Amino acid sequence: MDPGLYEYDEGKGELIVTHNSGFFALCTITLNALNRIYPSHRYVTVTWNSQFSWSWRDENQTGINLFELYFKPNRALDIRSLVNCSLVSQYDIYEDLNFKQLNPYIQNYFEPSDRVKGKQEEFLRKYGIEYGNTIGLCYRATDKWWEIAQIQPEYFVQEAKRLLARDENLRVFVQTDQRQVRDYCLRELGKRAFFLTEMPVTTSTVGIHVLSESERGISNVELGVRILAAVNILAKCRYLITHTGSIGLWGYLFRGTARNACRLKPGLPDVFSHFDGEVGIKRAIFKRLRKLIINQ
Repeated sequence: MDPGLYEYDEGKGELIVTHNSGFFALCTITLNALNRIYPSHRYVTVTWNSQFSWSWRDENQTGINLFELYFKPNRALDIRSLVNCSLVSQYDIYEDLNFKQLNPYIQNYFEPSDRVKGKQEEFLRKYGIEYGNTIGLCYRATDKWWEIAQIQPEYFVQEAKRLLARDENLRVFVQTDQRQVRDYCLRELGKRAFFLTEMPVTTSTVGIHVLSESERGISNVELGVRILAAVNILAKCRYLITHTGSIGLWGYLFRGTARNACRLKPGLPDVFSHFDGEVGIKRAIFKRLRKLIINQ
């Protein structure tokens, strides 16, 4: 087992995640830990009880298993469906994920809780979201540049515009943590784009999850509920355009397929897409490569 990340009590059948990190990074650690435990003859209880970034400053979560606040594991799962497979990382090529082996883990351990589903349904009703007519565009900004090189929002917008040109009924659900990026996407995409006013944004490079409750307007627990609801909506949209990172990875995992999804990745190639059977490198990447060659 990985010291500092999780512990597994085989006698109790309990996986205790001890690491304290970003929400979806915790999800990845949990998924990989379960993947190392199975195949097993029993259901494994997942416990998040030391994730202070997601439990302080708000509702009293003392003694509460935070994992089951966000997720609703299936205790009646078919054990045979869970097999050992390759570990996942936010830096993977998402199109190469083994969804056939990963989907049973997602369906049995990472089904949203009733509280998250309630928030998801609230968003769907309020914004009139129909999955079949929606493009999900997700851009992670703020402090993410410390971890991985950023791709400019214009490339995400280019992908969205290409899809909008195909179908006049499509709308774009823009989800980001940075107000400047959100406003840029709305200007470029016009009336066919919308966002959730309930999702906090910032104009700084400080991550939303480390802001104080007064700065953000909601607690960390409620932030986790809203983010999880929003990412599940993104994953179910007809098309998904997302970034390289933990949220981008989980957009694909919740979706359960790479079909009609596009992930922008720093470096060459920058864009991987699978829109209606289309796979390839975008023209923008060739333009950038040509520019690099000319400037050498």
